Amino acid sequence: MSRDLFLPVLALDALAEVKVEDGRDNFNGKMMIARRNFCLMLAGGGMASLLSACSPSGKERRYKMTVEVETPVGLRVGSAVRGVVPVDHGSPGIIPLERGQASLTFRGEAVAVDLPENQTLFALLSGNDGDPDYAKQLPGRALGSRLLGEEETPMQWRRSAEIWPSPIKTVGLQNTDPRPILVHFKNPADPTSAEAVHFDNLPGVFGPGYRLRRISISLSSDEITTGIEKRLPWLPKYYGRKFDGERFNSGRSLANMLSSGSFSANNGLSPFERQD
Repeated sequence: MSRDLFLPVLALDALAEVKVEDGRDNFNGKMMIARRNFCLMLAGGGMASLLSACSPSGKERRYKMTVEVETPVGLRVGSAVRGVVPVDHGSPGIIPLERGQASLTFRGEAVAVDLPENQTLFALLSGNDGDPDYAKQLPGRALGSRLLGEEETPMQWRRSAEIWPSPIKTVGLQNTDPRPILVHFKNPADPTSAEAVHFDNLPGVFGPGYRLRRISISLSSDEITTGIEKRLPWLPKYYGRKFDGERFNSGRSLANMLSSGSFSANNGLSPFERQD
């Protein structure tokens, strides 16, 4: 059976040493089956290949998403560092699967790109195809999955990958949209003023001279990005409800489809996350 259809059980506390070679993180040695702390992974058919996220003791793997926008006054760049951790449910046992994906925890924020005339472009945690787990699964799909047509090789992580305009072609991304949702607020004080931004039509939203140049992700050791609530002070009020105030998504407007979880996850903004 192909490794990309079913990955063997990997030991969280028995993975081999990691080192960097040729721009990738390579696991040396053979995969070992442990008696406890299992991590069962699926990849292929759009399932994430979060291989080395199953590192000893559930260590957090961080990645940075970077968005580059050409403007009439020059290039503007925004980025956000996010973290993904495999969930260890004890010994003995395995990480349960949900819709064929590994159980993971995630924390991070949307990317904010500051543009001229006090405008901001946001690249959300949700996928352009509506996947709410997009930001959680993206690093495994893009950095931890083998290229389409590539022969099976030892587990490895790329250092970086382009998401747009020429997305990397991996097994993990073959059945999913690699792009995030892009939005802009006509009035930053009003969550209902959210406006979708098409990847090829920034001039239609921001004016002539604007172009989305590139979206990429890369492994990172930087601190997790925080502070999006300084840009959108009303954000903590919209956990558990949509930006139009409704509880459920009826699809009648973009504001009805978005909530605070599209902008920040497990960064302390939700009242359910706070300890005070």
